[in-house]
Amino acid sequence: MSITSPRFMYNYKDIITNNLMDMGFIMAPLSAMIRDSKKFKFSPLLKSNNKYQWNLVIDYYTSDLMKAEVPMHYCVEKVVAEWDIHVGMAECNRSWWLRDLAEAGLIPQQLQYCKLVCFCDDFFHDIPDERMYRRLWNNLFTSWMRKTGKDWKYIRYIDEILDWERYKELKNQDKLDYTINRGTFFNRLVFDGMSKYYRKY
Repeated sequence: MSITSPRFMYNYKDIITNNLMDMGFIMAPLSAMIRDSKKFKFSPLLKSNNKYQWNLVIDYYTSDLMKAEVPMHYCVEKVVAEWDIHVGMAECNRSWWLRDLAEAGLIPQQLQYCKLVCFCDDFFHDIPDERMYRRLWNNLFTSWMRKTGKDWKYIRYIDEILDWERYKELKNQDKLDYTINRGTFFNRLVFDGMSKYYRKY
């Protein structure tokens, strides 16, 4: 069964009976949420660095794209020597970026109701810091798992739920505003392994 199938990630009982905003998390790089434009390239947001970028992220979406809010619920960036987790849109609101992907047929419709976690790094180029994984588990995912009773299977990287054949088709037809690179260096085994440690406490 395809990993992009809602049946693989969520059984129908979950979809029908549970609050849609408790369906889980999707993680994706900020670069995938920057609109392609020959007229405008916001290069400071496309390269990882250790400077504070959150204000630039907010300014890009609210001023340049004229959106009412950012598309992510949380944004993770490294500032100097530590990883900060910024709160974006309210959890009760749906991410317009996930909605765009669902409407384009790139992700299952149900997944547009997930909470979106954005990385300022792009793991197509950057190797994830283990400390970043630990910050996510310790400050975000563990409390959510305890509250909802759900497990790590409800936390997915964009690579795992995106229909890549559909993505290539839309890009070839120039019908998609985003460029999404595979997270080559995102280590799912290391990430999932940490959940066992944080579940003990």
